[in-house]
Amino acid sequence: MEANEASSPATLAAAMQSRLAALHAARRLAQIPFHGSDRGLELTVGEIIKAVIKPYENEKRTHFLITGADMEVGQDVATAFALIIYELCSNAVKYGSLSRAAGKVSITTRLEGPNFTIEWIKRGGPAIAQRPTESGFRTILTTATIEQQLGGSLRRNWSKDRFELNMSVPCAKLQREAGTPLTS
Repeated sequence: MEANEASSPATLAAAMQSRLAALHAARRLAQIPFHGSDRGLELTVGEIIKAVIKPYENEKRTHFLITGADMEVGQDVATAFALIIYELCSNAVKYGSLSRAAGKVSITTRLEGPNFTIEWIKRGGPAIAQRPTESGFRTILTTATIEQQLGGSLRRNWSKDRFELNMSVPCAKLQREAGTPLTS
């Protein structure tokens, strides 16, 4: 992504250094010990999303739009969500909207009754000729994490110009609600 947008080798080097620092920060965020409450809660879904997507954002900060509700999570859930968001970003860079300079990802989070939902929509990538017929490692990992580990549901929809992923997880599995708005 950076090589396509960089105007000079120095610009490319600075951008790559920034992305590596952001990746390191996201990794540390998912691994830090939680403290501050008797239930071990401290991070929110929004903090995790923002930390993980940071290395994939362009200099003008136009690749991602994040809106919606937020919720505190436990450490096991934080690591699972960080991994899922990382896999979605990695896929978007390789095959989707983040493989193009004008590509965009919209992330909307909602509290829907007993569930916390994350909607991930990629636009502006290469045209999608058809729904994939095989499931790769990332698809299997994301599905297993959401459905088996977190007891949630996962839906994917493809159209020619966009990909949508909708993850819904019981709030009880995330541990505790925090009705804080999430904006970026």
